[in-house]
Amino acid sequence: MNSNVPSDVMELERDTFFDFVKKHSGEKVANLLEFQDITNVNCLLACKDPLEILLLDSDDLLELKKATCLKLNNNSFTVLPGVKSKLNLLKCVLTKKRNELKRESSKRSSNSSITNILSDNNSISNNLNHSADILAATPTNTFTSSINNCVTAQENIKRYLIDSLDDWCKKMRTTDDQYEMLELKENLDYDVIIDLDGGKVFIRCKCGTIATLGKKDNNYILSNYTRHLTSSNPCPVILKKLQAPKNVDESEISTFENTNPSKDSFEKSVSIERRKRKPRTNQSSGKKRKG
Repeated sequence: MNSNVPSDVMELERDTFFDFVKKHSGEKVANLLEFQDITNVNCLLACKDPLEILLLDSDDLLELKKATCLKLNNNSFTVLPGVKSKLNLLKCVLTKKRNELKRESSKRSSNSSITNILSDNNSISNNLNHSADILAATPTNTFTSSINNCVTAQENIKRYLIDSLDDWCKKMRTTDDQYEMLELKENLDYDVIIDLDGGKVFIRCKCGTIATLGKKDNNYILSNYTRHLTSSNPCPVILKKLQAPKNVDESEISTFENTNPSKDSFEKSVSIERRKRKPRTNQSSGKKRKG
């Protein structure tokens, strides 16, 4: 069976669908589906067992049974193993393709949503002064209050997430030596994207990964983003920071060199030891002269 599935397979109907099945699974499988009026992928995947019809006792099915089954001596029929396996493989391949197309569609939708959010945020930022000029001539402050509330809510959420991420970095630096250089900066290492209308908040890592934040006790939590940072396949941004060389102060190096045990300190200790020995030598010689 040919495993190549066209990208538009979900759109195939009737003749084009049967041609696809005939090409991928053979004419017997295509005839079996056509007889049952299973005319597209969704219809096929929704049918629990397309072979079930062959169990029925009907003269209308005789030709179909002869084409897809083996007639036994007791005049009963059993489905050919090849037909059964080809049909199962076809359903598996189409299920996989449908799920793949759904994921791609969801990803495009998510990227489009994020692009729109960024565009809206930039639009708000770029036109804030212009809006203020227009509202100054307006007799009501309702719209002004609405914009201010929106901007304030975004700022509060962003400030909370930035502070939370700073606290997380601090905790990682104090609990794990490999993260002692870890420090993340907004706009440099990540961006916070807020969709108030949709009730969603994202963090876009500079490596390109976008993490959708969950919510707990009415606050957004960073677990999806921090999981990305500390996964078994670490984020390139984190790897770069963990591999950064430590800054050592030159004065500390100088102090270390000056206090490091060297030849001078060794000679000083030898000199002290000699002075300690000298009095004992004099006392010993004095005792001999008195004797």
